[in-house]
Amino acid sequence: GEMLMLKESRFEYIRMDTMWNSVESVKGKYNFTLLDILVDNLKQAQMKAILILDWNNPLYDDGFSPHSEEAIEAFAKYSTMLVGRYSGLSFIFEMWNEPNHVYWTPQVNATAYSRLAIATGRAIKSEFPGEIFIGPGCLGFDYEFLESVMEEGVLNVFDAVSVHPYRDSSPEDVVNDYNSLRALINIYKPPNKSIEIVSSEWGYSISSNNIDLNTQAKYLARMMLINYANNIQVSIWYDWHDDGANPTYGEDTYGVVGWQYFPENKTVYTPNPAYFSAFTLFTCLDGFNFE
Repeated sequence: GEMLMLKESRFEYIRMDTMWNSVESVKGKYNFTLLDILVDNLKQAQMKAILILDWNNPLYDDGFSPHSEEAIEAFAKYSTMLVGRYSGLSFIFEMWNEPNHVYWTPQVNATAYSRLAIATGRAIKSEFPGEIFIGPGCLGFDYEFLESVMEEGVLNVFDAVSVHPYRDSSPEDVVNDYNSLRALINIYKPPNKSIEIVSSEWGYSISSNNIDLNTQAKYLARMMLINYANNIQVSIWYDWHDDGANPTYGEDTYGVVGWQYFPENKTVYTPNPAYFSAFTLFTCLDGFNFE
């Protein structure tokens, strides 16, 4: 049901947390069952994924984001095992989600994030050099944070820089930010290494952005098109389905489909106009490249 709707919408990628704390709930033992089910469904639907290597683990560092040598080593091992398990599928592996925000604890720390990212990237690349490793999944264009992690050397291990270009203004306003970010990348990237930009999360909420459903649908198409025009190779629209039924709560009104699940129906979620916007855009542009 749900995977069929995703496939029929013509989205190519999903983005999903991998939840270190769920995979390694006992030190040194790993349970990939839930991720295996997801990946099997993606294979059947001929879809790809950005898998986020993320979240704290109460087994290490008192449940804060990994910063001790033991926790960094454990996180890098878990990440490398995960990448190896799903290698060869054209997946993308992203280092954390919004570490410049509340998701890095106990507080934002660019140096600590960079140490973890570099150790994890080196471990992954030593065994699976062909797999795509990106980061930091930065909330907005936080240039202070982005420059800090680049100064620490993350571009030695990242294949692309991922950002979440949320804004209240229209999608086309992102162009100057992409240009500024590229200029920053060019300062810090290793010589002769090409590093692209990935828009790994971006959407418009009906309530938070004070727009209607039709405007949201237009913004989805315009976001995808402006990203194509700026050579953003992968774009993730947030969100697939609404997170709840409260029309005044921001997280409940980002979805291209509604919140209520109808398991007895072929169409298990009610499509919003943004769903048809995505389908129309991807169908019409199938086989075309932006020049």
